[in-house]
Amino acid sequence: MMMTAALILGLSSATTAAQRTAAQAAAGHDPSAFFGISARLVCVSPLDEAKTAVQPGPLPTGHPVLAFDSTGDETWLWDPQRAKGTANPAEKALRVRIDQIATRPAERGTHPCPRARAVAPGS
Repeated sequence: MMMTAALILGLSSATTAAQRTAAQAAAGHDPSAFFGISARLVCVSPLDEAKTAVQPGPLPTGHPVLAFDSTGDETWLWDPQRAKGTANPAEKALRVRIDQIATRPAERGTHPCPRARAVAPGS
């Protein structure tokens, strides 16, 4: 019985922390660490729009997204504006190869991520 209570308490606190992180990102703030996972609010630009593979796409370039630490040659992005109205935060997750995008810290203000033109490598 105590194991079940501990499991429920752990899941509840994880859910609360995830909701707090999502609210901070949606408000345009860098979120606090989430169980040892750090993320930063960034603007994303494709290096070559025709060759940028985003699962599931498209790549959000007009507003800030959360970028998590890279794992191998991929990174995960979380878009607070994607799938509005859904209770499932996983529907806002995107996976992209790190060699296909450029990121820069999101600025504060009315236009934190001005839409950038894709730059082909070598140009």
